Amino acid sequence: MRSGGESQSVSREHPYGGKMMNASRGYLSLVLLFLSAVIEQHLQAEDWPQYRGENCSGISPSTQLPSEFTPEKNLVWSQKVGDGIGAVAIAAGRVFVSGMSDPQTVTLRAFEAATGKELWKRDWPAGDLMEIHESNSQASSTPAADANRVYFYFTTLGLVALDAKTGADCWKQELPVPFFVFKWGPGMSPVLYKDLVLFCQDDDLAPAMYAFDRNTGELKWKDDRSDMCV
Repeated sequence: MRSGGESQSVSREHPYGGKMMNASRGYLSLVLLFLSAVIEQHLQAEDWPQYRGENCSGISPSTQLPSEFTPEKNLVWSQKVGDGIGAVAIAAGRVFVSGMSDPQTVTLRAFEAATGKELWKRDWPAGDLMEIHESNSQASSTPAADANRVYFYFTTLGLVALDAKTGADCWKQELPVPFFVFKWGPGMSPVLYKDLVLFCQDDDLAPAMYAFDRNTGELKWKDDRSDMCV
């Protein structure tokens, strides 16, 4: 809780009925509470720019952080972001997270890390969505971000790069809509490496590894992974 102010409750409710997934709530709460501890102790935390952090290890080098996390303890702010199991990305003082605002709309939101103020949001029509297992969510991808852009993937949208400050379009790459024989659904997230955005789509129809230029979206190389389906 911030000194001199009231705390807000953590909630990631399913916006169109049903029970909220424990995984999505836990993931979002964990990162927001991590920010809470950093702000409380006047420390400057490193960015968490993509799924599992800077080098995708899931380990933060920050120290003196609390070991207990609840909706009431070590909480600075919270925001409702819709149904989803993707984690947040944190870069240059901004928090990015996606969710299904309703069954046919996927939303990407940007918040000010220190206060929780919503900076912008983008909505896209989800279109025709595949049937997926109940333990998954259509909003399963974690965005990646740097100081200038946020990179976001959704199955029917493809991979997009947006201005991190405003949410304006920078570039877009259409990708094959994934297909899964056993309907476990998507779980792919972009990863940043040097001047590239890496994306691995290991589905059962068009599996491939892609490398795009961060600034322009130009395809630098593609590796077919059809052997992964054997």
